[in-house]
Amino acid sequence: MNGGLPKWNQKARKWAHNVSFSASRFFSILALALPLAFALKAETTSEKEKPDRVEVMRLKILHSSSTERRNEIRKYKTLKPEEKAKLLPVLMKICTEDMDPQVRETTLRILSEEKEKKAEAAFLQALKDKQEDVQLAGISGLREIESKAAGEPIYALMKTLDPKKDVTRYTSAVRALGALEYRTDMPALIKLADGSDTHEEVRRAIVLYFGDVKAAEGKEYLVKLLKNEEKEPDLRAYAANSLGRMKDSSAVPVLKEV
Repeated sequence: MNGGLPKWNQKARKWAHNVSFSASRFFSILALALPLAFALKAETTSEKEKPDRVEVMRLKILHSSSTERRNEIRKYKTLKPEEKAKLLPVLMKICTEDMDPQVRETTLRILSEEKEKKAEAAFLQALKDKQEDVQLAGISGLREIESKAAGEPIYALMKTLDPKKDVTRYTSAVRALGALEYRTDMPALIKLADGSDTHEEVRRAIVLYFGDVKAAEGKEYLVKLLKNEEKEPDLRAYAANSLGRMKDSSAVPVLKEV
């Protein structure tokens, strides 16, 4: 034993020391590696569970303040076609069911600017809304998508309006009907356009309407208006414009005279 520990005991102690050192080193490395592993796993999970752009917009549109909701709705125009398809059902529901009239109006305006034909029913429903701005947005939408079903409903709304008090809505309705080439009560419109107390915007809208629908009664009125030098120059200019848009060769001599 040479005055010390037996060789086998020395080897055992050395082996135990090495094992202890290796275990300590292993657990030190493990202590460093585990947090990193969990962090990477959490990051990967977070990326997988992160909502896509449309879902984020949907949640904000439904649950944010009025201003934030309207701002998010305006972002609809920046979406890709496939993203718009996902969000469109939500917007169409908002048009008719949301309690906030400003949100309803903004949604209708955006769909109108996008010329979204699938929103036709929502535009038609907006004509019955109690809010004037929502009605205007509905009229605009129907005009933009060139709705074939819009003539009668818009005309029905127009007949409920006072052209002296509801100038904006009345004018918008007349212009929409013209764009849709929907013929209404021509004598009544001529009488209104001739009225000295009729608002100038209403008169201009009616004059342009006659050019859009290309009706014989309208043409006669436009010729008469154009020749009447006592009428306002700008209104006569509108009449000339409408006659030109009729593309009626019989109106050419009259246009040349003035």
